[in-house]
Amino acid sequence: MKAAIACLMVLVAMAIVEAGQMEKRFLTDKDPYEAAKQTFDNAGTGVDFDGAVDALIPYIHSDMTVFACVAVCVGAAASVLGPAAAFSSLLCTPLLIVVVVIVVVVVLVVVVVVVLVVVVVVVAVVIIVVVVVIVDVVVVVVVVVVVVVVVVVVVVVVVVVVVVVVEVLTVIVVVVVVVVVVVVVVVVVLVVVLVVVVAVVVVVMVVVVVVVVVVVVVVVVVVVVVVVVVVVVVTSTT
Repeated sequence: MKAAIACLMVLVAMAIVEAGQMEKRFLTDKDPYEAAKQTFDNAGTGVDFDGAVDALIPYIHSDMTVFACVAVCVGAAASVLGPAAAFSSLLCTPLLIVVVVIVVVVVLVVVVVVVLVVVVVVVAVVIIVVVVVIVDVVVVVVVVVVVVVVVVVVVVVVVVVVVVVVEVLTVIVVVVVVVVVVVVVVVVVLVVVLVVVVAVVVVVMVVVVVVVVVVVVVVVVVVVVVVVVVVVVVTSTT
């Protein structure tokens, strides 16, 4: 904890010196390290500047240290040099670039994820509605066919009962067989159509899910690569 506080103090001193140089309050030809050390010592913190700089090294890759340094540096520069100098100092520090990039990337990821979720939900709802409508239509058709067949059979039976002859009995058997065959064929055709429709819907849903998963994976990989590249570039330049 003490080492982290010392690191923040060092960065505060450097930010003050940087803003002061922009305000022409320090000599531009003075070594920034020596100027920061002089400012740090004049502040009367009681902490060894060189030791604090050495302690800064283990924390230089810490994201929390980055955010804390930005906040503390801006606050210190604002209190010492005024808001304008603090703002100019903030614009000149690479830490702001890191923060802005991270915020933009996070916002983009959230927007992409929300859009993908909405698309998946809408597609799923549409597919479910289509399946329900198709199933309802198939059921209605089956019912109508069954009713028609039953009516035909009843009519045939009534005619047969009225005629009541041996020859007509033979005709009745033939008619019943034909009707049964027709009903079986119609039912089989309807079942095949229903199976094909359901299979097509399932394939469409699987394709949509696979596309969404691939898009999400690609977005996440791109975001991770961008963040890693930005952090590596900023770290190497600072």
